[in-house]
Amino acid sequence: MKTLNKIYVLILMLGQFHSLQAQQPFTYTGYMENLTPLNPAYSLLHPTGGFDLAARKQWVGVEGAPSTLLADAWLPLGSDRKTTAGLVLLHDDVAVEHPTAVDAVLANTVQISAVDYIGVSINAGFRRYVTEFASLDPDDMALNEDIRENVVNAGFGVMVYGKNEDDEIKYYAGLSVPRVSLRTLGGGSVNGKRHLKDQFYIAGGFYKNLTDDIKIKPAVLISHSSNLPLQADFSTMVYLKDKLGLGFNYRSNNEAAGVFSVMVKENFRIGYSYQLGFGAGRIGNFGNDTHEIGLSLKINDY
Repeated sequence: MKTLNKIYVLILMLGQFHSLQAQQPFTYTGYMENLTPLNPAYSLLHPTGGFDLAARKQWVGVEGAPSTLLADAWLPLGSDRKTTAGLVLLHDDVAVEHPTAVDAVLANTVQISAVDYIGVSINAGFRRYVTEFASLDPDDMALNEDIRENVVNAGFGVMVYGKNEDDEIKYYAGLSVPRVSLRTLGGGSVNGKRHLKDQFYIAGGFYKNLTDDIKIKPAVLISHSSNLPLQADFSTMVYLKDKLGLGFNYRSNNEAAGVFSVMVKENFRIGYSYQLGFGAGRIGNFGNDTHEIGLSLKINDY
């Protein structure tokens, strides 16, 4: 009976999670202020370097609920600062599932007019998918089929962006394919089974000064994973004196989020978002509430 209960809970958790994932390829609310993990060419918008860290927690209070850790860092290569290089890390924990991706990234920009640029990026690394069924009950032979899948990953991104006379970003628009599996390195107990899906993104946004102290930034992110439908995120942030940011996000799978960010020190920003599902975005008898915290440090010009 104990084992049956564990199996039931696992099926419910993973079934709900995969149902959710079938509607939403990997995205995060903080894409409005940091798109580098989805399109490394975005790092060129701040070519002097930076570091970002984000943590997401879904279904707060539910044991084994999905959680995500996302980190990226980059630095310029060369004195002309037309090239950046860095790393992107993504790790998920969902019950007994633990997918991880690590990529090295390289981006370069070309000026195409007095205020417009086009940047391109490439990335390469690996992705690993682990499911530890045996951890549920080591004595149950029905739960000893752990999964280990490792694949080489590669990707690319393209981004067009513009600056004003003060070197401030005015707009950006890009296309990226950051996660494409090249081949299987090892299959564990389920050889040839693909749990890691390729991912594609289209993103854009622009800044508009409403007054000398108030700036608005609408943004959109369209995402797609193999064999899954498109998902669209629509967001708007309002910045007060570039210190305080307040925003709203709507996701096409019936999720919405409120967003808050504050510049606590020069070039160091802390952000928080609270996301909830409604209508078809609800899972079971709870609303898929998600908390996300982000830290962003941009390196000063030197």
